[in-house]
Amino acid sequence: MKKLFTLIVMALMAVGANAQETITLKGGWNTTTLPAKGMVFTVSPWAEVGFTLDAAAAAGDYAKVGVVLSEGSSVVGFQWKSYDSANANTYSGAYAAGDEAPYTFDISAVALAKVALMLDGNSNSAAKDIQIDHFYLEKADGTQTEFLASAVSNWGVSPSMPAGVMPSIRFDGQYGGCEILDANGASAVYTPGESTAYDYVLEFEAPTTNTLMIEFDNGGSGYKWINFEAGVTKIEFTVNEETSVKNTGTSEEPVMTATKAEQIWLKADAATGYPFTINLKSMNRTASTSNVNAIKTATRDSGVRYNLAGQKVDASYKGVVIENGRKLIQK
Repeated sequence: MKKLFTLIVMALMAVGANAQETITLKGGWNTTTLPAKGMVFTVSPWAEVGFTLDAAAAAGDYAKVGVVLSEGSSVVGFQWKSYDSANANTYSGAYAAGDEAPYTFDISAVALAKVALMLDGNSNSAAKDIQIDHFYLEKADGTQTEFLASAVSNWGVSPSMPAGVMPSIRFDGQYGGCEILDANGASAVYTPGESTAYDYVLEFEAPTTNTLMIEFDNGGSGYKWINFEAGVTKIEFTVNEETSVKNTGTSEEPVMTATKAEQIWLKADAATGYPFTINLKSMNRTASTSNVNAIKTATRDSGVRYNLAGQKVDASYKGVVIENGRKLIQK
């Protein structure tokens, strides 16, 4: 019986040591946009988050626009705003904390290109969470059309995706990106010396159409990058002792030092080809106590090399290069 108990405990420990969890993203900077449905927006007082409408939704003969908050979300006091194509404010209206749905405003006389929710600073002294289920447009006869808008990151607004909600991400410029979070919605921190390694797998609904990269940030700046060429449907990488190493020397005399990874980012890397969109199918992280010293990548093209700035180089380049996540000295 004692032996059986020991075997059960060992089996449970093995499962725990290699547990897979669904991870999530947090909207970042540089014009990265995300779809609204299921998103949570942490909004500071007097900050506003804008939602762009597609051309079909904006061009219809509609009388009202409305927002439906996710079940369990309470109205914390916000102002509705509408903007035309020149980004001029065409309407403002307010809802106080506790007001009941529907939350709508009249758009029959305005040219509508974007709507915005602004947290009312008069009734909110601290940032609050607002979760959007969907928006709808309503005609004069009461007919409603549901639509999803893209949310644009702005000052004082921190969007995030709840675990299990797979977003589509539109990148509008180089180095725009989203922070990769753990299953609890916290930054995926890695400290040198940890006995645990983390295997990340991000799958896409269709092959990517532009270059992506994973960036490791030690609190304000990136120090290591893994590049992924266009055309992949899955990227994989491991966070461990190898990814906590930073090159602080020259290309001729590299000096490797241990660095804490305080944030991990999924970013656009190419200089051209914007905007482009990726549709995530799944995002998982598996913890393992076998801390191997290697970075796994899943690029389409093997043999492609980059310099430390993330730029593709050829055989004539001299110095430290990155190939499939490994640093090499090319002479």
